[in-house]
Amino acid sequence: MKNARKSVWRYLYKSHRYTGLAIALFVVMLAVSGLFINHTSDLKLEKHFVSSPLILIGYGIKEPTIPLSYPTEQHWFTQLDNQVFMDRKVVLYHTASLQGAVQTGTFIALAFTDNIIMLTPEGEIIEQMTKPVTRIGKTADGHIYISSANKIFYSDDDLFSWQENPIPETIFWSAQKTLPRQYRLPIQQAYRAHIISYQQLLLDLHSGRLFGRFGVILVDLTGILIVFLALTGCWIWLRHKLRQRKIKPNGH
Repeated sequence: MKNARKSVWRYLYKSHRYTGLAIALFVVMLAVSGLFINHTSDLKLEKHFVSSPLILIGYGIKEPTIPLSYPTEQHWFTQLDNQVFMDRKVVLYHTASLQGAVQTGTFIALAFTDNIIMLTPEGEIIEQMTKPVTRIGKTADGHIYISSANKIFYSDDDLFSWQENPIPETIFWSAQKTLPRQYRLPIQQAYRAHIISYQQLLLDLHSGRLFGRFGVILVDLTGILIVFLALTGCWIWLRHKLRQRKIKPNGH
């Protein structure tokens, strides 16, 4: 009976030890990712994105097909999902569909189905105006025209007001064209690099979802084993204390 009891305790000690070694890496991963998640706002992890091709492939994010783009005199504007690119860089995020782009001497006007956004020549947002647009264009003298609600409007005060006017002979409507090759690869890479934030990556790593269903099961199993370690650790410590109390009277 005594040998059987010793055998059980020996098995418990070994189980506690080897379980701890087996899940040590996963515990460290959970602890480190948990610390970063707890300080997401301080580190601004939601504003920084993953650019590693290997991780993006793991998420199933492939290079997108580049749609037709809207050119102006100096730039090309392309929309992929909610990302709007000026040449090679993202200048804004917008869910409504891009309908065209025109450029004047002082600003660029991007027309969407729900509003018009004015940009500086460098791509910084100046102003947004709520105005549903189906197309945008301009005349040779720089007046901007839009088609909205089956009517044609024009503005001669930097888009602050719109008025109906007899349509001039020639309006150069913004039209889609094939994006030049030198912009396609940078846009594909930039698009993929603005999808998964480090905050999302850490959340998926912490929950195991980064590795699919197997990863979730592994994290769940790690949690169960951590509970096992806590219980067996308390049990071993308690047994050790009880043995010390039994030994002390004999020592006197």
